[in-house]
Amino acid sequence: MNAHDIQQILTSPWGLALIAIAIERWLPWPEQWHPVAIFRLFANYLQRKVNQSRYAPSQQRLAGALALLLLLLLTLVPTAIVVYAADLSQWLGTLVLVGCLRQQHLLHTLDSVEKLARKGQKRAARALLARTDWRDTNNLSVHGIFKTTFELRALSVIEHRYVPVLGWLLGGPILALALRVTTELYQLWPVCMPRFRHFGVAVRVAYAVTIGPVTLLLAMVASVLAALRRRPRDEPIDNNSAWLWPTARWLQALARLYNMSTGGPLQVAGQRLQRQRFAGRPPEYCYPRYRLWLSAWQSTLILLVTIALILLFIYRP
Repeated sequence: MNAHDIQQILTSPWGLALIAIAIERWLPWPEQWHPVAIFRLFANYLQRKVNQSRYAPSQQRLAGALALLLLLLLTLVPTAIVVYAADLSQWLGTLVLVGCLRQQHLLHTLDSVEKLARKGQKRAARALLARTDWRDTNNLSVHGIFKTTFELRALSVIEHRYVPVLGWLLGGPILALALRVTTELYQLWPVCMPRFRHFGVAVRVAYAVTIGPVTLLLAMVASVLAALRRRPRDEPIDNNSAWLWPTARWLQALARLYNMSTGGPLQVAGQRLQRQRFAGRPPEYCYPRYRLWLSAWQSTLILLVTIALILLFIYRP
Protein backbone atom coordinates (compact mmCIF):
# COMPACT_ATOMS: atom_id res chain seq x y z
CA MET A 1 0.00 0.00 0.00
CA ASN A 2 1.39 3.37 -1.01
CA ALA A 3 0.44 7.04 -0.66
CA HIS A 4 -1.71 6.88 -3.78
CA ASP A 5 -3.84 4.10 -2.27
CA ILE A 6 -4.29 6.07 0.96
CA GLN A 7 -5.32 9.14 -1.02
CA GLN A 8 -7.87 7.14 -2.99
CA ILE A 9 -9.41 5.72 0.17
CA LEU A 10 -9.58 9.07 1.96
CA THR A 11 -11.09 10.79 -1.08
CA SER A 12 -13.70 8.06 -1.56
CA PRO A 13 -17.29 9.03 -0.66
CA TRP A 14 -16.99 7.09 2.61
CA GLY A 15 -13.78 8.82 3.62
CA LEU A 16 -15.04 12.26 2.68
CA ALA A 17 -18.23 11.63 4.66
CA LEU A 18 -16.16 10.97 7.79
CA ILE A 19 -14.09 14.08 7.16
CA ALA A 20 -17.24 16.18 6.76
CA ILE A 21 -18.74 14.83 10.00
CA ALA A 22 -15.51 15.60 11.88
CA ILE A 23 -15.32 19.13 10.48
CA GLU A 24 -18.95 19.87 11.36
CA ARG A 25 -18.43 18.49 14.87
CA TRP A 26 -15.15 20.16 15.77
CA LEU A 27 -14.98 23.16 13.40
CA PRO A 28 -18.60 24.27 12.97
CA TRP A 29 -19.47 27.00 10.50
CA PRO A 30 -20.08 30.44 12.13
CA GLU A 31 -23.84 30.59 12.57
CA GLN A 32 -24.33 34.13 11.26
CA TRP A 33 -22.66 33.16 7.98
CA HIS A 34 -23.97 29.63 7.65
CA PRO A 35 -25.59 28.98 4.24
CA VAL A 36 -28.52 27.14 5.85
CA ALA A 37 -29.28 30.13 8.10
CA ILE A 38 -29.17 32.46 5.09
CA PHE A 39 -31.40 30.06 3.14
CA ARG A 40 -33.98 30.09 5.93
CA LEU A 41 -34.11 33.89 5.81
CA PHE A 42 -34.67 33.89 2.05
CA ALA A 43 -37.29 31.11 2.26
CA ASN A 44 -39.24 33.10 4.85
CA TYR A 45 -39.03 36.21 2.69
CA LEU A 46 -40.27 34.29 -0.34
CA GLN A 47 -43.25 32.74 1.44
CA ARG A 48 -44.34 36.12 2.79
CA LYS A 49 -44.46 37.37 -0.79
CA VAL A 50 -46.31 34.46 -2.40
CA ASN A 51 -48.37 32.99 0.46
CA GLN A 52 -51.35 35.29 0.71
CA SER A 53 -54.41 34.54 2.84
CA ARG A 54 -56.74 35.92 0.17
CA TYR A 55 -55.79 33.09 -2.20
CA ALA A 56 -58.04 30.04 -2.50
CA PRO A 57 -56.73 26.79 -0.96
CA SER A 58 -55.87 25.38 -4.39
CA GLN A 59 -53.92 28.53 -5.23
CA GLN A 60 -52.04 28.32 -1.94
CA ARG A 61 -51.11 24.70 -2.60
CA LEU A 62 -49.92 25.63 -6.09
CA ALA A 63 -47.93 28.56 -4.69
CA GLY A 64 -46.29 26.25 -2.14
CA ALA A 65 -45.34 23.73 -4.82
CA LEU A 66 -43.88 26.45 -7.06
CA ALA A 67 -42.00 27.98 -4.11
CA LEU A 68 -40.50 24.57 -3.30
CA LEU A 69 -39.46 24.06 -6.91
CA LEU A 70 -37.99 27.57 -7.15
CA LEU A 71 -35.95 27.18 -3.97
CA LEU A 72 -34.63 23.81 -5.11
CA LEU A 73 -33.58 25.29 -8.45
CA LEU A 74 -31.96 28.34 -6.84
CA THR A 75 -29.89 26.19 -4.50
CA LEU A 76 -29.12 23.10 -6.57
CA VAL A 77 -28.30 24.55 -10.00
CA PRO A 78 -25.64 27.10 -8.91
CA THR A 79 -24.15 24.58 -6.49
CA ALA A 80 -23.92 21.93 -9.19
CA ILE A 81 -22.25 24.37 -11.59
CA VAL A 82 -19.66 25.46 -9.00
CA VAL A 83 -18.93 21.97 -7.69
CA TYR A 84 -18.69 20.02 -10.93
CA ALA A 85 -16.95 22.74 -12.94
CA ALA A 86 -14.14 23.19 -10.41
CA ASP A 87 -10.85 21.34 -10.37
CA LEU A 88 -11.28 20.37 -6.72
CA SER A 89 -14.84 19.15 -7.14
CA GLN A 90 -14.50 16.45 -4.47
CA TRP A 91 -13.48 18.90 -1.77
CA LEU A 92 -16.07 21.47 -2.78
CA GLY A 93 -18.67 18.72 -2.61
CA THR A 94 -17.40 17.85 0.88
CA LEU A 95 -17.85 21.49 1.87
CA VAL A 96 -21.45 21.27 0.69
CA LEU A 97 -21.92 18.18 2.84
CA VAL A 98 -20.47 20.02 5.85
CA GLY A 99 -23.14 22.68 5.36
CA CYS A 100 -25.86 20.04 5.05
CA LEU A 101 -24.76 18.45 8.34
CA ARG A 102 -25.40 21.66 10.30
CA GLN A 103 -26.36 20.50 13.79
CA GLN A 104 -24.09 22.01 16.45
CA HIS A 105 -26.04 25.27 16.77
CA LEU A 106 -29.25 23.36 17.47
CA LEU A 107 -27.58 21.07 20.01
CA HIS A 108 -25.95 23.98 21.84
CA THR A 109 -29.31 25.76 21.99
CA LEU A 110 -31.06 22.67 23.35
CA ASP A 111 -28.29 22.23 25.93
CA SER A 112 -28.93 25.77 27.15
CA VAL A 113 -32.70 25.20 27.24
CA GLU A 114 -32.30 22.06 29.33
CA LYS A 115 -29.91 23.73 31.77
CA LEU A 116 -32.33 26.63 32.26
CA ALA A 117 -35.24 24.23 32.77
CA ARG A 118 -33.31 22.27 35.41
CA LYS A 119 -32.64 25.50 37.28
CA GLY A 120 -36.35 26.32 37.26
CA GLN A 121 -35.97 29.25 34.85
CA LYS A 122 -38.92 28.19 32.72
CA ARG A 123 -39.56 31.59 31.15
CA ALA A 124 -36.01 31.88 29.80
CA ALA A 125 -36.06 28.25 28.66
CA ARG A 126 -39.36 28.77 26.80
CA ALA A 127 -38.09 31.92 25.08
CA LEU A 128 -34.90 30.20 23.93
CA LEU A 129 -36.77 27.10 22.78
CA ALA A 130 -39.15 29.25 20.71
CA ARG A 131 -36.20 30.19 18.47
CA THR A 132 -35.76 26.61 17.31
CA ASP A 133 -39.29 25.17 17.27
CA TRP A 134 -42.51 26.22 15.53
CA ARG A 135 -44.74 24.99 18.37
CA ASP A 136 -46.09 27.34 21.03
CA THR A 137 -43.73 27.25 24.01
CA ASN A 138 -45.27 29.96 26.21
CA ASN A 139 -47.18 27.54 28.45
CA LEU A 140 -44.79 24.60 28.50
CA SER A 141 -44.09 23.00 31.85
CA VAL A 142 -40.69 21.59 32.74
CA HIS A 143 -41.99 18.20 31.59
CA GLY A 144 -43.09 19.71 28.27
CA ILE A 145 -39.76 21.49 27.78
CA PHE A 146 -37.73 18.31 28.24
CA LYS A 147 -40.08 16.30 26.05
CA THR A 148 -39.79 18.90 23.28
CA THR A 149 -35.99 19.01 23.44
CA PHE A 150 -35.84 15.21 23.30
CA GLU A 151 -38.08 15.12 20.23
CA LEU A 152 -36.00 17.81 18.51
CA ARG A 153 -32.83 15.86 19.25
CA ALA A 154 -34.40 12.63 17.98
CA LEU A 155 -35.45 14.27 14.71
CA SER A 156 -32.05 15.92 14.37
CA VAL A 157 -30.39 12.50 14.36
CA ILE A 158 -32.31 11.70 11.19
CA GLU A 159 -32.50 15.07 9.45
CA HIS A 160 -28.98 16.32 10.23
CA ARG A 161 -26.98 13.11 10.14
CA TYR A 162 -28.47 10.01 8.51
CA VAL A 163 -30.32 11.76 5.68
CA PRO A 164 -27.46 14.02 4.45
CA VAL A 165 -24.88 11.23 4.70
CA LEU A 166 -27.08 8.72 2.88
CA GLY A 167 -27.86 11.36 0.26
CA TRP A 168 -24.15 12.00 -0.16
CA LEU A 169 -23.34 8.31 -0.56
CA LEU A 170 -26.19 7.65 -3.00
CA GLY A 171 -26.19 10.82 -5.10
CA GLY A 172 -23.34 13.09 -4.09
CA PRO A 173 -23.52 16.64 -2.74
CA ILE A 174 -26.49 17.70 -4.86
CA LEU A 175 -28.79 15.01 -3.50
CA ALA A 176 -27.59 15.73 0.05
CA LEU A 177 -28.35 19.41 -0.46
CA ALA A 178 -31.78 18.70 -1.94
CA LEU A 179 -32.68 16.59 1.08
CA ARG A 180 -31.46 19.25 3.50
CA VAL A 181 -33.50 21.92 1.70
CA THR A 182 -36.57 19.70 2.05
CA THR A 183 -36.06 19.21 5.79
CA GLU A 184 -35.52 22.93 6.37
CA LEU A 185 -38.67 23.88 4.48
CA TYR A 186 -40.63 21.22 6.36
CA GLN A 187 -39.65 22.94 9.61
CA LEU A 188 -40.31 26.41 8.23
CA TRP A 189 -43.73 25.70 6.66
CA PRO A 190 -45.52 23.19 8.95
CA VAL A 191 -49.07 22.41 7.87
CA CYS A 192 -50.11 22.48 11.53
CA MET A 193 -49.97 26.27 11.45
CA PRO A 194 -53.01 27.95 9.86
CA ARG A 195 -50.82 30.06 7.59
CA PHE A 196 -49.22 26.99 6.02
CA ARG A 197 -52.19 24.62 6.11
CA HIS A 198 -52.36 24.59 2.31
CA PHE A 199 -49.09 26.30 1.37
CA GLY A 200 -46.98 23.64 3.09
CA VAL A 201 -48.69 20.59 1.58
CA ALA A 202 -46.13 20.17 -1.22
CA VAL A 203 -43.22 20.33 1.22
CA ARG A 204 -44.95 17.83 3.51
CA VAL A 205 -45.37 15.39 0.62
CA ALA A 206 -41.73 15.86 -0.45
CA TYR A 207 -40.60 15.25 3.13
CA ALA A 208 -42.73 12.12 3.44
CA VAL A 209 -41.39 10.68 0.18
CA THR A 210 -37.70 11.43 0.78
CA ILE A 211 -37.13 11.54 4.55
CA GLY A 212 -39.96 9.19 5.55
CA PRO A 213 -38.26 5.95 4.40
CA VAL A 214 -35.09 6.72 6.36
CA THR A 215 -37.13 7.55 9.45
CA LEU A 216 -39.12 4.34 9.09
CA LEU A 217 -35.95 2.28 8.68
CA LEU A 218 -34.45 3.63 11.90
CA ALA A 219 -37.78 3.15 13.67
CA MET A 220 -37.77 -0.52 12.63
CA VAL A 221 -34.23 -0.95 13.99
CA ALA A 222 -35.25 0.68 17.29
CA SER A 223 -38.34 -1.54 17.45
CA VAL A 224 -36.22 -4.66 16.99
CA LEU A 225 -33.91 -3.55 19.79
CA ALA A 226 -36.93 -2.86 22.00
CA ALA A 227 -38.32 -6.31 21.23
CA LEU A 228 -35.00 -7.88 22.25
CA ARG A 229 -35.38 -6.10 25.58
CA ARG A 230 -38.90 -7.53 25.85
CA ARG A 231 -40.60 -4.15 25.86
CA PRO A 232 -44.39 -3.88 25.32
CA ARG A 233 -45.57 -4.22 21.74
CA ASP A 234 -46.23 -1.26 19.46
CA GLU A 235 -49.69 0.26 19.52
CA PRO A 236 -51.49 1.41 16.34
CA ILE A 237 -50.61 5.01 15.52
CA ASP A 238 -53.20 7.63 14.65
CA ASN A 239 -52.11 9.62 11.59
CA ASN A 240 -52.93 13.34 11.70
CA SER A 241 -51.55 16.68 10.61
CA ALA A 242 -49.50 17.09 13.80
CA TRP A 243 -46.91 14.59 12.56
CA LEU A 244 -46.15 12.12 9.81
CA TRP A 245 -46.62 8.42 10.44
CA PRO A 246 -42.88 7.54 10.13
CA THR A 247 -42.02 10.29 12.62
CA ALA A 248 -44.59 8.93 15.06
CA ARG A 249 -43.18 5.41 14.62
CA TRP A 250 -39.67 6.71 15.36
CA LEU A 251 -40.77 8.45 18.57
CA GLN A 252 -42.82 5.42 19.59
CA ALA A 253 -39.88 3.09 19.02
CA LEU A 254 -37.60 5.31 21.12
CA ALA A 255 -40.24 5.43 23.87
CA ARG A 256 -40.37 1.61 23.93
CA LEU A 257 -36.61 1.18 23.72
CA TYR A 258 -35.72 3.61 26.51
CA ASN A 259 -38.96 3.44 28.52
CA MET A 260 -39.40 7.20 28.23
CA SER A 261 -42.56 9.16 27.47
CA THR A 262 -42.82 10.86 24.08
CA GLY A 263 -45.61 12.29 21.95
CA GLY A 264 -48.71 13.84 23.47
CA PRO A 265 -50.74 16.91 22.50
CA LEU A 266 -49.11 20.16 21.46
CA GLN A 267 -50.22 23.72 20.92
CA VAL A 268 -49.67 25.57 17.65
CA ALA A 269 -50.81 29.13 16.98
CA GLY A 270 -53.06 29.01 20.02
CA GLN A 271 -54.78 25.79 18.96
CA ARG A 272 -54.40 22.46 20.75
CA LEU A 273 -53.51 19.57 18.45
CA GLN A 274 -54.00 16.01 19.57
CA ARG A 275 -51.14 13.55 19.22
CA GLN A 276 -50.85 10.06 20.52
CA ARG A 277 -48.97 9.76 23.80
CA PHE A 278 -46.41 6.99 24.24
CA ALA A 279 -46.05 5.86 27.83
CA GLY A 280 -42.80 5.79 29.75
CA ARG A 281 -40.77 7.62 32.35
CA PRO A 282 -40.90 11.44 32.29
CA PRO A 283 -38.05 12.76 30.11
CA GLU A 284 -36.83 15.16 32.82
CA TYR A 285 -36.00 12.10 34.94
CA CYS A 286 -34.00 10.61 32.06
CA TYR A 287 -31.88 13.72 31.53
CA PRO A 288 -28.96 13.77 30.74
CA ARG A 289 -28.94 10.07 29.86
CA TYR A 290 -31.18 10.53 26.84
CA ARG A 291 -28.49 12.73 25.30
CA LEU A 292 -26.14 9.75 25.43
CA TRP A 293 -28.82 7.45 24.02
CA LEU A 294 -29.32 9.66 20.97
CA SER A 295 -25.58 10.24 20.59
CA ALA A 296 -25.24 6.47 20.28
CA TRP A 297 -27.38 6.56 17.14
CA GLN A 298 -25.04 9.13 15.61
CA SER A 299 -22.02 7.11 16.68
CA THR A 300 -23.56 4.08 14.99
CA LEU A 301 -23.65 5.96 11.70
CA ILE A 302 -19.99 6.91 12.09
CA LEU A 303 -19.15 3.29 12.94
CA LEU A 304 -20.94 1.99 9.84
CA VAL A 305 -19.16 4.44 7.58
CA THR A 306 -15.82 3.56 9.21
CA ILE A 307 -16.44 -0.16 8.68
CA ALA A 308 -17.22 0.50 5.02
CA LEU A 309 -13.99 2.48 4.74
CA ILE A 310 -12.01 -0.39 6.29
CA LEU A 311 -13.61 -2.87 3.91
CA LEU A 312 -12.72 -0.55 1.03
CA PHE A 313 -9.11 -0.63 2.29
CA ILE A 314 -9.05 -4.42 2.63
CA TYR A 315 -10.69 -5.23 -0.70
CA ARG A 316 -9.17 -2.40 -2.73
CA PRO A 317 -8.33 -3.42 -6.31
